[in-house]
Amino acid sequence: MAKLLQCTSLISLNAEIWDLAAGGFLPFNTNKFPFLRTLQLPFCNMSSEDLKAIANGCPNLEVLRIDSNRSIENSGVSAICRSDSKLEFLNLLNIPYLSDPALIALAELPALKTLYIGVMHEATENGLMAFARGRSATSLDTLVLLPTLALRTRCGGVLCMGVRVSECENVCAWCESVSECECVSVSV
Repeated sequence: MAKLLQCTSLISLNAEIWDLAAGGFLPFNTNKFPFLRTLQLPFCNMSSEDLKAIANGCPNLEVLRIDSNRSIENSGVSAICRSDSKLEFLNLLNIPYLSDPALIALAELPALKTLYIGVMHEATENGLMAFARGRSATSLDTLVLLPTLALRTRCGGVLCMGVRVSECENVCAWCESVSECECVSVSV
């Protein structure tokens, strides 16, 4: 690990399935990595604090893959959403504790081109619609939503993303008609 701390000229780092919670250590709290463009840390038991350190230590990231880090919360995602961010690709699949504040912050990423999100338990229609209004509206060309992403509707029901109504198992239980809770697909 001492050698990694000295490699501040890294351009790309892939540390897939590296268990940070079990004593793994990322050097972003102590060193800056100004040349790091690609960082892949899926399945690493990252926390929001780890993500805040990455935001601080890697100011020029363009590609960030942190999917399946189930302890990340809104505050961690918000930390990487700086107005000067260069992030173009972001994979946040299977991070269940994200909700509208994270989506609204993500929508303000000025260079974001590709975003993978899904399996969020507390996202609403407002959070997703922020992408139509935010700074990323002009740069975002690919938005991938997992079909298991459940969004609450204005009536309190559920929308299933990317699934036709006839195939949807999560049609609103509170509404009387399907028309009030039709499934939505978003094209940017």
